Amino acid sequence: VNVGNVVFKRNTLLERLAYTNWASPVAAQNLLAFSPLTITTRFSTYNEATNIFVPVADPGVINFSPGTGYSIRAPNTFAAAPTTTTFAGTFTGIPNNGNYTFAATNSGANNGFNLIGNPYPSTILASQLFANLNVDVLYFWDNANILVTGSNRYATRNNIAGVASAVSPAKVPTNFIGVGQGFFVQVNPGTNVVFNNGMRSSDNNPVFFRNATTDKSLFKLNLLNTTSMFNQIAIGYVNGATNGVDNQIDAVPFAPGTTMVSSLINNVDYVIQGRALPFATTDVVPLGFRTDVAGSYSFTTEAFEGVFIGSQNIFLKDNLTGTTHNIKQSPYQFTSNVGTFNNRFEIVYQSTLGIANPNFDANNVFVFVKNDNININSGTSTMKNVQVFDIRGRLVYDKKEVNATTFEIENLKVEQAVLVVKITSADGQIVTKKIIF
Repeated sequence: VNVGNVVFKRNTLLERLAYTNWASPVAAQNLLAFSPLTITTRFSTYNEATNIFVPVADPGVINFSPGTGYSIRAPNTFAAAPTTTTFAGTFTGIPNNGNYTFAATNSGANNGFNLIGNPYPSTILASQLFANLNVDVLYFWDNANILVTGSNRYATRNNIAGVASAVSPAKVPTNFIGVGQGFFVQVNPGTNVVFNNGMRSSDNNPVFFRNATTDKSLFKLNLLNTTSMFNQIAIGYVNGATNGVDNQIDAVPFAPGTTMVSSLINNVDYVIQGRALPFATTDVVPLGFRTDVAGSYSFTTEAFEGVFIGSQNIFLKDNLTGTTHNIKQSPYQFTSNVGTFNNRFEIVYQSTLGIANPNFDANNVFVFVKNDNININSGTSTMKNVQVFDIRGRLVYDKKEVNATTFEIENLKVEQAVLVVKITSADGQIVTKKIIF
């Protein structure tokens, strides 16, 4: 069974080749025979109790087990990134058929992640896999985003939607799970994952991600900067959902990035959230946002279904700047310092009139260094003057009549040091910020 060409990239930053999660659709195939040029210590299974990958003892002797997923590194002869090389994975043996049971485990809080895989030489349907009521969420590794620092590494699928990992173009897991595809499931305690022939699809095209249609009211929200997408989330209004946590409807992130957006339920991050019907324009969806890199970001929306296909607007409310922006019509651009901000953003469905401008203070003014330039964003307040002082209090930069809410200081000739940036607003208020330049 030829599972198709898979692109691997060598990551020189991490000094290792990219891995992909595999499962075997045939019997009696040993791991090393599948990828003989992979280093023998780079075949792994996943330990659910410790949440780490562990090497397989002897991949030249151990066979693929039906329903079990394996993390396999690309052949060691592959070139370094950004060069890409295709790998034609070929399984040789008797095709699997019938029922298979994977002994899933859940060791407690923040656990329950098991690496499994499609055991058949045909695609299977995720919707049928969710007949295992203990299966909450599916997570698909996408090695293409491995060089996007801080981004999410896994595409996510549950019983209402799929969201992409941080790649462009985005690959979204839908209802079809391809031949040879290994993936993670999050399970509830006490039950196994059962595969049977009823899950198999007549669509035998062995691809990892395919398009599917739904009849729910749903949209997807993307977090990006100027060069990369960090992650995608889905918010949907579906039968059986509440505004609390629901099995197979709400999905937490797996191995989340250091920069990401989420929807919040009880202040916990979710990448897929189902909300109760009927849909009401008065609903408010709180968002979480965090980043370890200060700078400029943007939100965009896509993949509208149900009521969102038509005239129903989607607004991004920024509680820090006092802005309510129709994100369905155009991206929302914003600036952030390093940190976690679970009270700044909300999704609302009605515009708010008469929003007052926020105070001109340290919480509403952002100063950060990017490409050796100092960037300043004062939200909705207009800056008049900008001054920069060194650690000894000497004035090293002075700009009057800025008359803007964003400003960039280029080519400032100072030694690397702590600087103090003093910003004066149009109405005479002053904010000072320390930065390392």
